[in-house]
Amino acid sequence: MKMGAMRTADIVKGLRNLTRTDTQKSVKYNIHEGLEDSLKILNNMLKNKIIVVKNYGEDVNEISCYPSQLS
Repeated sequence: MKMGAMRTADIVKGLRNLTRTDTQKSVKYNIHEGLEDSLKILNNMLKNKIIVVKNYGEDVNEISCYPSQLS
């Protein structure tokens, strides 16, 4: 039950981050966190169908963008 609650909290956090509409100007955004949020939400659809290999590298962590549009 505890693991289920933690997964639910992660999904809700990811949804909140992906649907943020409060930022109307370009800001620094951690692209790795954005990708992780997207993958958390897609996890159930992707499970047992494809293998996701994450190789983000270390050079680009933050970019200037409009997070709501990127999401």
